[in-house]
Amino acid sequence: MNISIALPAMAPQPTGHPASLPPEPEKASTGQQVTPPSESETSREFQSGQRDTKDEANTAPPSVMQIKIMEILEQQATELESQEDG
Repeated sequence: MNISIALPAMAPQPTGHPASLPPEPEKASTGQQVTPPSESETSREFQSGQRDTKDEANTAPPSVMQIKIMEILEQQATELESQEDG
């Protein structure tokens, strides 16, 4: 079953495009300049990687999958150490 959709004979008034596409967005001028945010204590702590103890208390405990992966990695590390020593 073929269904054909014909475009309207006249273009819609708001856009002026026969397929009712939106008008092209206006291009922004290239002469704009962004000012950097002011340095605050919280932004400096965030950028340096320091966290409050409150954030660490809200983290979820490791999942069963993560615990299992950590066990496998520790086992592989001990095997590699024993191979290097022996």
